Amino acid sequence: MDGRGVAAVLGLGAGAAVLGTAFLRTPEAGTSAPYRRALAAATETATAVTADITGRAARGIENRLMRDLRGVAVPPYPVMHTLTADLRRRAAERDEPDLMSLWCGQGVRLATELPAGELVRRLADDAAATISRLAKAAGR
Repeated sequence: MDGRGVAAVLGLGAGAAVLGTAFLRTPEAGTSAPYRRALAAATETATAVTADITGRAARGIENRLMRDLRGVAVPPYPVMHTLTADLRRRAAERDEPDLMSLWCGQGVRLATELPAGELVRRLADDAAATISRLAKAAGR
């Protein structure tokens, strides 16, 4: 979720880098206030993968909802998604992030509150600078 990471995946042969989590805290994202606070407070070890909230595997910030559903036999997607939708929506309205789905990637701690356009420029500039440094170091 930074320019060095983008340069690394491109250098390894990827055609693109997926950076969705990097944009969750941008003003344009429309992310709710409790979700934003949870993203800002997350650490490197705060995320886990679960299929228990919606019936489909996804990574998010571990919270009470995720922990309480762990080990419970839940119906598959979209049934479980529908069953928890009202709870998750009301939790967001009531500022209760412990009962929301807080989806994000492992790089959540790198997300910033920059405007999306500025974030894209910074990522592109940092990736280009990293690629240039690596090319110079390799004698190219």
